[in-house]
Amino acid sequence: LGYYMYHGGTNPDGYLNTLNECQRSRATNYNDMPLKNYDFQAPIGEFGQLNPHYFMLRKLHLFMQDYGETLAEMESTFPAPQEIAKGEDKQLRWSYRSKGDSGFVFINNYERLQQLSAKKNIRFNVCGLTFPKQPLTLPAGTMAIFPVNIDGIRYATAQIVAKRNGKLYLQQIKGVPTEIALKSGKVMRKVKALGTEKPVYGNIYLLNEEQAGKLFYEDKSSSEEQVVALPYKKMAEAKQKLTDLANRAGSYADLPLKLYFKNEGENIVVYGLNHGDTDEEGAALEGYNSKQWFIDSKTNANLLTEDYINGLYVGTPSLNCLWPIWQTFIEKSNGLLNNDGNYGQLSD
Repeated sequence: LGYYMYHGGTNPDGYLNTLNECQRSRATNYNDMPLKNYDFQAPIGEFGQLNPHYFMLRKLHLFMQDYGETLAEMESTFPAPQEIAKGEDKQLRWSYRSKGDSGFVFINNYERLQQLSAKKNIRFNVCGLTFPKQPLTLPAGTMAIFPVNIDGIRYATAQIVAKRNGKLYLQQIKGVPTEIALKSGKVMRKVKALGTEKPVYGNIYLLNEEQAGKLFYEDKSSSEEQVVALPYKKMAEAKQKLTDLANRAGSYADLPLKLYFKNEGENIVVYGLNHGDTDEEGAALEGYNSKQWFIDSKTNANLLTEDYINGLYVGTPSLNCLWPIWQTFIEKSNGLLNNDGNYGQLSD
């Protein structure tokens, strides 16, 4: 399995400019990314926070850990058309992998940015077996892996998640009645999820979505203080960098106090953005105007004051992990930058 990105991070400072990807660049597919935060909706965020889809993916990781070797030896079969147009909604998208009379059925009734409909009267013919007994309706957004002749289960309309210590764990799919047929001939219909403490039959445990996502998960954080410690540390580091920029200290000590610019036709030539540029050289440039950084164009007042910087860091880092410097650039970009996607911000 490969992800981009699985763990978010922080862009380092570039020598000549920031390293963020510009939403105006076709080469980067118009990414709307902030200057520092680089998560791309990663399951694990920039500061180590676990996002909701981390637990959604855990179910797939558990499956691959316990059944990956079995799956690898199986051949793929694609009963549904593979050459389909964007948003095409005439049939269910599914496939299966099998070896002998065993297999896994992969179901996907989801497509990003498209509104797929519920699929009705669904039955599967896999490894000489047609199931379930009663045709299914698969709601829009349904994604699942159904087992066929796996570990004593003849078939199940529930996602297979893991097998540990002689126990089989399945997840009930939202909106899909759970039917479990055993190789012994027993068939259970409309089975209810009982969690990890009580099997629905024998060694078979049926979990809801949240229980499946946190199966075998150990929360090693002992207190809220430990959970938010890293965000607070990162926020403090970012605040210090912004303070250094305002005072031309630390890594920003070799930047000039002013920007020097002039018009050349339709272009503006700017001096003073690069490390090593000096006010002495800028002042000696012929035909250049100058202005201090972060100056209000109407009042000519310095905006990057100590009070302003402190104001950027008021809030709860555990819920607002976006680097505050991003907001500064948004406000000074004349509408060219935005953060409509709330990158770096967690839900409460």
